[in-house]
Amino acid sequence: MICCLGLIDRKYQTVKLHLTLMNTTFKLTKEERNGKNFITFDATEIMKAHENTIFGETTLKQIHISQRHTISSNGYYIATAKINLLEGL
Repeated sequence: MICCLGLIDRKYQTVKLHLTLMNTTFKLTKEERNGKNFITFDATEIMKAHENTIFGETTLKQIHISQRHTISSNGYYIATAKINLLEGL
């Protein structure tokens, strides 16, 4: 579907959907963040400890298809496209 909308080139038809739960980028200093250094960790124990935790509810209003390696004036990735989930409700 994303291909049909013209959002990605046909040769890159696979899309990796992900959600960032914990971003370790800011743990590094500016000098350490040269595009090659990153910190990884195994969050298995954290996930196990909170497997029954309810953090609340929210209404998802929009999905942003973000362009990697970009930054907008508000400090977030530039949205290539936005899908309004409340449209027509």
